[in-house]
Amino acid sequence: MPINSRFSSPRFQSGLTLIEIMVALLLGAFLMAGVLQIFISNKQTYRIQQNLSRLQENGRFALDYLRRYVRLTGYVDRASVTNLAWSCQQIRGNTFSASSPIITETANQMTFRFQSDGFGMSDCLGNQVNADTISTNTLSLGISSSTGEPNLSCQAGANNFDVVDGVENMRVLYGELVGNNIRYVPIASVSNVNNIQGIRISLLLRTSDNNLTQQPQPYQFDNDNNGVPETITPTDRRLRRAFTTTIALRNSCN
Repeated sequence: MPINSRFSSPRFQSGLTLIEIMVALLLGAFLMAGVLQIFISNKQTYRIQQNLSRLQENGRFALDYLRRYVRLTGYVDRASVTNLAWSCQQIRGNTFSASSPIITETANQMTFRFQSDGFGMSDCLGNQVNADTISTNTLSLGISSSTGEPNLSCQAGANNFDVVDGVENMRVLYGELVGNNIRYVPIASVSNVNNIQGIRISLLLRTSDNNLTQQPQPYQFDNDNNGVPETITPTDRRLRRAFTTTIALRNSCN
């Protein structure tokens, strides 16, 4: 058989047609689009799970931190104090009034005081407080200078410490004993501060990353501090969670 006739035989293929190449490219594009879609979806799911995990961790840490230090409010070292009335007045604030609450509160800020017994009692910064010293601790909301995120910080004396990032709002209700029941109301609605048995602190935390959802996600939070959560729709696409803890004030300093 001549050499040229072997290459011209229909049993042998010498190349691909333009249509075959276009079909192969189209199929490859569809496969690549599917792979990219799976990758993007998995990456977004990972971002959401990572942010939610960090949000839950920050919320649990913030509540544990609050319970650890706020429950010291109103403590007086009765064994060594020389003037109990003076110490209680100092704890209640500079007004020197028995009608002042042992926790003072302003917008996005809460101050609590206690007197150290000198046996390992520390302020909200973790620093040990000397015996018979009145420790003033202020929890406040602000913007972290290092991360630019809203955060909860604590100040004791001249020093300040960033407790946890992502805290966007804080509300405080006071548990007043009325008869045999305890009602939680804002401080303005407390009829007798000496009957305050505890406080209820609510924190609103948000994720550090934005654009986690396709639409803004509504959340519930007691924004007007009346004890009833409202449904709020944000302008961004972060995720938010409300964390609440109730702390018994065992040291009323009455």
